[in-house]
Amino acid sequence: MLLLEVLDSTDNEVVKTIANNCSSYFNEIGKDLNNQLFRGVYTSAVNNMVGDYAIILKNKRENRNPKDTDLYFHKEANKYFVNKFGVPFRDSFFAIGNSTTASFYGMPCLFLPIGDFSFCWSEKISDFTALSFYISNLGDNGDVKFNMYMEQARYRTTDLVSAIKSNKEVMVYCKSAYLIMDTNDETGEKPNFDDFNKRIKSFL
Repeated sequence: MLLLEVLDSTDNEVVKTIANNCSSYFNEIGKDLNNQLFRGVYTSAVNNMVGDYAIILKNKRENRNPKDTDLYFHKEANKYFVNKFGVPFRDSFFAIGNSTTASFYGMPCLFLPIGDFSFCWSEKISDFTALSFYISNLGDNGDVKFNMYMEQARYRTTDLVSAIKSNKEVMVYCKSAYLIMDTNDETGEKPNFDDFNKRIKSFL
């Protein structure tokens, strides 16, 4: 069950469903839950509640057009990632291992990919949009040197815990994900997920 359709589900039933559906992610980051991904959101429909935590189900948009990145570089980056890793990572969810940074993009939520997922990140690049903007300012040389800059960025698809600790953009390719929002944090400055994590741990 992905959608939490049963509105009268108990908190434990909802948390157990999340733990089961996101087991690949929890196996990757470790069951102590000390290192997790976050994503900022502005508005989203709430699918369910666990205590004071809003549970939001987000599905990946197909053929998305980038909001801040030039469409040409978006497509070129996807070509690069498909050739190198077999995945169009610019069509991913974007997350980061720091709730404060995530709050720049909306209310910071825990980001929990559902089912199988792939991820990609670079120790050198905080945000691909900044890299694409730099390349675009090179004029004609930007087209020629695009792959060179991508190679120099040394994108990788391993070690999610290090990716989280790096405070760099992490591209997460999956069909859907849960966002967990602390509704007690009205400003997005001090979200507290301790109680939710405690509940999740009991099912891992």
